[in-house]
Amino acid sequence: MEAQFDPEIASRVRDIVTRMALDKLEEGVEINDATPLFYDDDQPTAIFDSFDAVMIFIELENEFGFQIADEDMMIENFNTVNHMTSYIQEHQQLA
Repeated sequence: MEAQFDPEIASRVRDIVTRMALDKLEEGVEINDATPLFYDDDQPTAIFDSFDAVMIFIELENEFGFQIADEDMMIENFNTVNHMTSYIQEHQQLA
């Protein structure tokens, strides 16, 4: 079963990612909600590096009003807009 994403949260996450990627994307390249965003050994052509990840974490924390736990800062939680949206939905309910 496919996850149900809150469209408002997804839109806010997408805005953050798009804004941060503006100077990193080649002309005509677009990000969709399933686009891999971060570099790792399996994705050497992704958009963001580890410094960008920290900046995205800060933006997400400011936008959604909760702190991302250090142990949650891993590629599995934040590699796509969908991953970020899912993480935020789960953790907003706990906050």
